Amino acid sequence: MCAILIIKSGLSREVVEAGARTAFKHNPHGIGYSLASIPDSPGVVRRTLVPDDAFFARLADEVSGHGGVVHARIASSGEVSEEGLHPFECGGGRVLYMNGTLSLASDSLEKLGAANDAQCAAMLVSSLPDAEATGLLDKFSARFVLHNLRTGEIFTTGKGWHDKNTCGCGAYQIKFAMSSAKTGNTAPGTVAATEELAEDYGEFAELGYTYGF
Repeated sequence: MCAILIIKSGLSREVVEAGARTAFKHNPHGIGYSLASIPDSPGVVRRTLVPDDAFFARLADEVSGHGGVVHARIASSGEVSEEGLHPFECGGGRVLYMNGTLSLASDSLEKLGAANDAQCAAMLVSSLPDAEATGLLDKFSARFVLHNLRTGEIFTTGKGWHDKNTCGCGAYQIKFAMSSAKTGNTAPGTVAATEELAEDYGEFAELGYTYGF
């Protein structure tokens, strides 16, 4: 499986860090995150295969202050490598994250020069404006996040997202999704999804996230 967290600014750094650590605990093939434009920066993207305490502390400080997207990876497509870490650049000051898998021919990655199926998707939409890109991505069974670092807009596609309004008013929200490495895009409600993801969802629930199957 992999996990994506979409976090609005203002959430406590403790909850942000706990969420990122929980995501990486269950998806230990690397972690990456992005922030929209902040002073003196056109946008920030950070990735690492092996996050240390300093990385998590920086992630928590930056994401709680500015909001952003966090992704922890399981290498269901491609190798465990720096090149395979999300997010992937997809043109126009944007980056793309994927949760799930795409059905590709065995030699497709090599032909395209892509590290994994998520990078293939990024290549596919790199020349499209936001609306067209999300419309195309929504045709796939996987879930995607398109983050425009210039405008700060975050677009999501696909089903299976879970929300948490941490103050009961929608001001600060965590949105997250996970999928199973063994079963791919297992539909919520199936036995396989329930058995394999129960522990993960339980830990997120303890952090104050809402969840469901």
